[in-house]
Amino acid sequence: MDYARSQGIAITAYMPLAYGKVLQDPVLLAIAKQHQVSAAQVALARSVQQGFTVIPSSTQRANLAANRVATNMQLTTADMAAIAARERGERLANLSFAPDWD
Repeated sequence: MDYARSQGIAITAYMPLAYGKVLQDPVLLAIAKQHQVSAAQVALARSVQQGFTVIPSSTQRANLAANRVATNMQLTTADMAAIAARERGERLANLSFAPDWD
């Protein structure tokens, strides 16, 4: 991320809700409860707050509207640290056309 930013390259969070997996994450759920939002909104807010463009997929109008809330959320430094600490290096979107950069 640091290199991309230093080169003026925008970063896109593709499928930032991890096929709905973030909806069950205990850390995201706890932060969501504190902010009175959903875990999905917390996940999206984190990416937006990091300066990423987010592309969450949804076919539900209610979910699309809820996702927009994330653009106005402000997570605390403690929230961001708690989310970063749960990083597992897990990749869920292994698309056939994706580059082999892992």
